Amino acid sequence: MKQRPLILMTLFFSCCLIIFACRKEIDNFMHDRESPPAMLLESAKIWHSRHLNTENPNISRLAPHWKESWRLETASGKSLLIAPASEYYLNNKDFTARRFFLFTISGNNISEGRIVEFIGKSFNVEENIDALLINYDQDVITDFNGGIFQYDVNYNNITNKTYNNGTLSKQNASIINGNKNFHCCPVKFPMFLQNMLGFT
Repeated sequence: MKQRPLILMTLFFSCCLIIFACRKEIDNFMHDRESPPAMLLESAKIWHSRHLNTENPNISRLAPHWKESWRLETASGKSLLIAPASEYYLNNKDFTARRFFLFTISGNNISEGRIVEFIGKSFNVEENIDALLINYDQDVITDFNGGIFQYDVNYNNITNKTYNNGTLSKQNASIINGNKNFHCCPVKFPMFLQNMLGFT
């Protein structure tokens, strides 16, 4: 009789342990995402480390969250490995933001990598992140108001685009730091979006 509660407790803790160990797979399943093979993940890590600028070791760098990564096919046919990066928060509640590392897959290797930031104006980026990632290089993203900023893995600007009601605008987006004494580092925000051209 005394063994029954012990067996039930053991079963309960075993189930909790299994759920905890499989939480990434469960999250990917819930969002219909494909986990990357270990070999591809290692290829992305190697590509990332080879392309980091190591001349100044004192610079804080934005790091990919490798354990949360997944594979994705874009609307343009690119195969990507997506690795989330640390989130930052904007003081203006009209804006939401997320940033990711996007690594282009060629066969079983990585051919390119970049940081992509999505900033939405009166548009919930978090709720629409899969659609944004799938269409990040398209001229039309349904209902999207905001900007897409692309950087190399050292946070050097490559390009940016602004969308108005889901359509690519000819105006550029810009992030302006309101603190003149603040020296920009890609990891240490807070930064706030003071102005996004085309939406003022």
